[in-house]
Amino acid sequence: MQTLLYVLKLCLENLTAMHQAVCDKASLEIVDKMKSDCPAFNGNRSNLENYILIHLAVKEQFVEFKEYIQKPKQYFEKYITEGVEEYCSAKENIKIREIFESCLEFYTGKVYTAITNSITAVQSNKGDGSSWLDEFCKQLGDNIHFPRHSLIRADYKDIHDIPCFRYELATKLETMVAELKKEYSTASIRDIEDVRNKPQDMLREQMSGCWVQCPFCKAICTNTIPGHDENHRIPIHRPEAVTGGKWCKTDTFSIDICTSLVASDWWLMLSEDNEIPYKDYRTAGPKYATWNITPDLTVQPYWKWFVCRFKSDLERLYKLQFTGRGTIPEGWTKITKDEAIADLWKK
Repeated sequence: MQTLLYVLKLCLENLTAMHQAVCDKASLEIVDKMKSDCPAFNGNRSNLENYILIHLAVKEQFVEFKEYIQKPKQYFEKYITEGVEEYCSAKENIKIREIFESCLEFYTGKVYTAITNSITAVQSNKGDGSSWLDEFCKQLGDNIHFPRHSLIRADYKDIHDIPCFRYELATKLETMVAELKKEYSTASIRDIEDVRNKPQDMLREQMSGCWVQCPFCKAICTNTIPGHDENHRIPIHRPEAVTGGKWCKTDTFSIDICTSLVASDWWLMLSEDNEIPYKDYRTAGPKYATWNITPDLTVQPYWKWFVCRFKSDLERLYKLQFTGRGTIPEGWTKITKDEAIADLWKK
């Protein structure tokens, strides 16, 4: 009876450790699977941002655009979390259950191998149950984080019938693993909520980078290294109106983009008595000095469509008008949502 109690305690500890290991490994494999199956996550953050822009255009809700523009990092993280939850839906994706079952099989094999190898080692040294437990934990190594400290070493000293102990342990483990397998047959994202590294957290880290925003249009630096030493850069900037940019001393939006302004003869007003040519923007202070904005007159079709589609929303949000120098060009109004999305696909 005492042996059975020790076996039961050992199995319960082992099962908990195995479940944790299975969930951790499943989390890693889910990330790899998502990066293979989901184009949005199969690349760098610039690629992900294109998919986010397409997602926003399809939803066509100004409140969503507002969050993305004002809190880009928060919106990226939300998009990733929602993507993981959708992918891991038990009703929609049998692959998740297959991943859990595969991971369980992997670690079950590791445990049984550790049992066999440790018993062989102990029997050759004429050891007892306590020495077997030490050897068992050693055999598991880094595969499973087994809580050796929770099992009192002295409890297992009285176990001398190692073959019997092995049989009882293997039999009980087989039953418990079968129960775990049944549980994983309906596995979903809820089963990995307590994992040390959740899929969404790993994807967020992998898709992260520099979050510094352009001082003019608030677009995000595309460098993949946080705190990088190089100047901040963005391939394509946005019209300043997207973030409430306006012409000085007016209630008129500026529809110009940073790259065209730094190529112009216009002046940047920093305060009532301090203005400099846009071309010299890097002398305007620390937040400007670290940016390299290459002169370019190109305006991405997507943002032309956005400004036209949400013209009234932008006017209400920023209490400005698209009049005078901020009048929207007629050509912008002819760009359709499909054309804006198609241009993103080219990227």
